[in-house]
This record gives sequence, C-alpha cells and structure tokens, in this order.
Amino acid sequence: MEDFVPLKRDAPRLARFPAATEMVGSVGNGLADLGASMNGAGKKAAAAATEPLPMELEPPADVAAAAEGEEEQASNGGRREIVLGRNVHTSCFAVKEPDADDEETGEREATMASVLALYRRSLVERTKHHLGYPYNLDFDYGALAQLQHFSINNLGDPFIESNYGVHSRQFEVGVLDWFARLWELEKDEYWGYITNCGTEGNLHGILVGREVFPEGILYASRESHYSVFKAARMYRMDCVKVDTLMSGEIDCADFQRKLLQNQDKPAIINVNIGTTVKGAVDDLDLVIKTLEETGFKDRFYIHCDGALFGLMIPFVKKAPKVTFKKPIGSVSVSGHKFVGCPMPCGVQITRLEHINALSSNVEYLASRDATIMGSRNGHAPIFLWYTLNRKGYRGFQKEVQKCLRNAHYLKDRLKEAGIGAMLNELSSTVVFERPKDEEFVRRWQLACEGNIAHVVVMPSVNIDKLDYFLNELAEKRATWYQDGISEPPCIARDVGVENCLCSLHKYYGENAAASQVVTGQEPPVAEVAGSGGGASVGNSFDANVVMILAVLLCALICALGLNSIVRCALRCSSRISSPGVAQRQQPAAGEPGLSVARLAQAGVQRKALRAMPTLVYSAGLLPLQAAGGGGGGPVCAICLAELEPGERVRVLPKCNHGFHVRCIDRWLLARSTCPTCRQSLFTAPHKGSGCSDTGAGGEPTVRAFLVPLRPEGFVTPYDF
Repeated sequence: MEDFVPLKRDAPRLARFPAATEMVGSVGNGLADLGASMNGAGKKAAAAATEPLPMELEPPADVAAAAEGEEEQASNGGRREIVLGRNVHTSCFAVKEPDADDEETGEREATMASVLALYRRSLVERTKHHLGYPYNLDFDYGALAQLQHFSINNLGDPFIESNYGVHSRQFEVGVLDWFARLWELEKDEYWGYITNCGTEGNLHGILVGREVFPEGILYASRESHYSVFKAARMYRMDCVKVDTLMSGEIDCADFQRKLLQNQDKPAIINVNIGTTVKGAVDDLDLVIKTLEETGFKDRFYIHCDGALFGLMIPFVKKAPKVTFKKPIGSVSVSGHKFVGCPMPCGVQITRLEHINALSSNVEYLASRDATIMGSRNGHAPIFLWYTLNRKGYRGFQKEVQKCLRNAHYLKDRLKEAGIGAMLNELSSTVVFERPKDEEFVRRWQLACEGNIAHVVVMPSVNIDKLDYFLNELAEKRATWYQDGISEPPCIARDVGVENCLCSLHKYYGENAAASQVVTGQEPPVAEVAGSGGGASVGNSFDANVVMILAVLLCALICALGLNSIVRCALRCSSRISSPGVAQRQQPAAGEPGLSVARLAQAGVQRKALRAMPTLVYSAGLLPLQAAGGGGGGPVCAICLAELEPGERVRVLPKCNHGFHVRCIDRWLLARSTCPTCRQSLFTAPHKGSGCSDTGAGGEPTVRAFLVPLRPEGFVTPYDF
C-alpha cells in the first residue's frame, strides 16, 4: 500500500507539529523523533514531505516540566524515571469536536488522514529497528482485509453455539485441534480457547489449578513472567518464588527444599517454556521427578507457560517434549509472537476433566462460559488459522531452524567484538551487556534488566538486520568507553564468568585459567555491584572445578587411546608373523621355542584351510584304521563318532590323522595342532603315541597317503 498523500489546504488553516517530547512505547518514540526534527530548517524540510498536524490536535506541552525531566534523565545516566500517572514524556493526539462546517469542507477528514499517514511512517521506521521483543513482524494478511468490515465476536465457550451469530468458532476450533495434536491430547480429552493475550493464558491455567486444588500453593521461578505473580495477587494465592540457575532455568534443588516445607498442601507449579529475559526452558521431567520424590505424586497441577518457545520447542530436534502424555494440566502460547498474528492473542489448552469447575451457564448467551474474559476477538482465530494452513509443520520447522542459526550468529559476533553474551540451548534469545546509551536502547527497542539487555531473534530478523545492529553497536560502544575511565559493566552475575568479557574476567578467561589450574592459585574474584563477594567466589570455584574435571577427562581419553593403539599394533605384528599355513615359515633348526609355541596357538586362515585335501571315506583305509576306536571302526577324535563310508574327511599333513571336515575346520580356525597327537602343523612331526611314521622325513609339507586293503577300498579326492 502506498503512503497516503494529504490534501493541500490554505495557509491560515495550517498548524505546526507538536513539540518534541518523548513518548511512551516504541511507536511513540518514532513520532517523537519525527517531531524533534521540526525545529528551524528541519521543520520546513519535513513540512514539504508530510503535511503538518493542525493546531487543535497538538498535545499540550509543559516546557518547564519537560526541561526539568530532561535534566533529571541526563543525571540518571539517560534512564527515564517511571512514575504512576502522566509522565513528563507522555504525549497524545487530542480528540476534539469537529467544526460545524466540517461536513462541507472535509477539514477533519484531511487532518485525521494526515495524522494516520505520519503514524504509519513512524511504524515503518520503528519496525526497521525492532529487536528486543518477541514479535514476528514477517506476515502478510492482505487476503483477510475485507473481514475488517465485520464485528466478529466469539462470546462464551468455543464448543457451544450462542445466540450471537457473527462469530468465527469454526476457525477457532480448527486452531485448537491443531494445537491439541501438537501437544498430543485427543479431541475428546481437551478443552481450550483463543485468548486475548499471553497473560490471559497464564491467568486461566493458574485459575484451573486453583480450582482443582483450592488450598494449593503456587510455585514459580524468579525468572517467570510477571503475569504469573499477577495471577497470585488476583486469586489471593500463597506464592513461593524458587531460585534459578545461572541460565535462568528453575533450580530443582531449591524447589525440592521449598516443597518439603509445605508438604501438607498441594502444589500448583508454573513451568517456563522459555523465560522472559534469558529464554531458559525449565526441565519439565526433572520438575515432575522432584514432585514425585517429595511425596506429591497425585497432589500437583502443572501449567506450562510457553508464550514464545512453546511453539518452537516441538520443531527442535532432541528437545524435551511438552506433551499431555506427561502429568501436566495446561499449556498456553502467544499467537502474536512466533506465529505472527497482527493483534495480541494466545491459545490455552487444558484437560476437559478440569474445566467443569470453572464452567457456568449464561442465559443471556444461551451458552456456557469457562473463559476469563467475556467478549473475545473473533478476527484472531481467522488470522491464526490462515497462518497455520499456509506454513504447516514444515514451514514452522524451517523458521525455527533459521531463528536458532541467526541467534548463534549474533552471539558469536558479539563475542568477537569483545561484548559478553550468552545464548541458552533451545533458545533464540541472546543476552548481552546493556548498552550505555539509553537513546541507543530505545532506538533498537531493547528489553533491559539491570546490566543486561537481550535480542529475541524471530523469523523477521535476518542476517542483514543483525549486521546493521552489530555495526552500529560497535561504533557507538567505541565512543562510550574511549575516555579510559569508564569500563563496560561486569555481567558475570547474570550470565556467568565464562560468558562475561569485562576487563577482569576476560583476563582470567584468556591468560590465567590454565596456569591457575596447574599451580593451584586462587583466581581473581570480582565483586559484582550489589551482590557481595559470595556469588563471584562461587562462580570462580565452579570454573576451577569444571576445568580440573575437563583436564582429567582429557587425560583419561588419551590413556585409553594409547592403550588401544598399542594393542592394535601388537595384533598387527602377530598377524604379519603368522599369516597362514601357506605363508608361515618353519623355525630354524634347534629353535622350537617361543615362535613355535606362538604359531601353535594361532588359528589357521580359511585360505590355507581350503588348501588341505578333502577325501571321501571308504572302509579299510589303513591310516584311519590305525586311529580307530573301541567299536572296531575309525573314530573322529573331535565328535567321537565313527566314520561312515561316503562321509567327507580331512586328513592332516605330518601325522595323517583324519577327521570329519566340519569338525576339524572349526578346530583349526582356533588352533593349528592335531586334536589327536597335539602336533603342530608348522613343524617337523615328532613321533609320538598313535602317530604315523610317514612324516618322519622332515619335509615341510607331507600330503596324505592312504592304501586300500581291498579292491572296494578307494578314495575320491575333491578339489575346491
């Protein structure tokens, strides 16, 4: 859509732009920036591009208060002081009554069109610098524009018709079925609805938990979204805040301690599928295990707050599953975040068995209602349905992979620039040191907390945008600390020593770590502002322990590898020295020692085994009769069965003892000695009990020689 071009009007009716005052919110900041350019020549230049606002729409400006506020803001390091009520930087577009002749002149319509055109341009500009909040701005709903002509309202229960007919329940139920399949819950086992925002999903999920366990205590990590604690205040619930790990994930050790302090009351737990600031994902399986180990096997209700990552986790390989096959009670996600719906909305899914406690009849609607709000946006389900059908599982999977790749790219680039940064596994939220200049923070709309800020990499954030941000940050940062007095903040308390690149921890990480592990010296301890020394000492200690364990692990791996190499070398040398019967060398005369014993213990290779003669046994063969058993006929010394005429036998060289082919082959694959006389096949035969004199000549190879006693005694050689 092209920008609106306002109508030209007479000069006496024109007015100037509003004074340059800071406005609340990202869009307001853009308007304030445009208004700030309306001074001197800048005002004339801008007036040529966009028509100025009329006098009567200009917000009243208290110049003295604004000046005082700017001085106070400058003295506070550029950070604005937030107070209740109207602030110094608050501004508005006033609503005035139209003139009597407005219908004829159209002055009011032209004025409003000018305001909206200016507002739209500010939106375009602010969208270019949108990084700190988890909204997917990559969408196009032009095909749904005509639906704005209807007042669509999904009053009451989405599964029960009401008297109000202009609704979108058929789209809403389709969206709910899609999410129920995603979280593995059958159609006849779930209940849900499309909420007006992500906070409403948390309010509803925790309310269901309270109705299931009216005396339950709400447990939530300190990194949980503020709406969780808002729900505790609204419902007057006892709330226990659980400590978190450095990553922002819930500390299940502290969770267990606090559960044991309240074993007499059921537990209602908020599990974060992506925390607000660090994007940490709580370990759902460990939370469930902790509950069961502390005696809460059937006395708990879990609500999963998946505002952002609840829709990303299912498309990450090897990520823990959020599924109703686990004992959870409800899951909620936001629709205006990863999905990219243009208006705030969300999805709340819970088990059908829990909803009866909330549901009530509404005669006015001729329906039932178990939702938090009354009227619900009927356009949001259509937008969600449209996006789910366009992208599908494969489309969302590609977008998730793109977000994770770009997040790793941003983290690596920040560290290359000497800026401390952290990125949790399964997350696209990159945490880094807070920029010193608050104007830079507001320009890029960065969400900050203490000494850290974050960028949430969404599908609308590409590499070019990240490079633009990184280049500007590096350029600005060089000016912030060029005086040599001020230094970048230490963020070890927030992201860990390994991710902090302040002057102290950077030195420790690059130069001192290895030497301190070897010599046992204490690492330098940095006391983070407002934290005392305990946290830093613990971080340094943890780093030393991890490094020592890493060194020991490397040493163990090297030792195992060296052992494997030595064993492999010995095996290879043994095989080279005894490759088979055809390739074995006879030991020198008078040297029957170690080499002969080693050859005797080695098996015969299959190639050499096939070279030995195979015969068909016939009654009356002299050499075999000499090896006969008590039954009168020759016997196979391995299986102790008599040799029958027509059976295949293999006769060994040297000693001329014969055996079944299948028996002697298995024997010779393991060892190279005769089963009867134990004579090695690779040495000159020694006369012993039961041995033939045929091999006494000392020849290296003696073939079998059988003499039949009667005409019917014959042998048939088999060539293989």
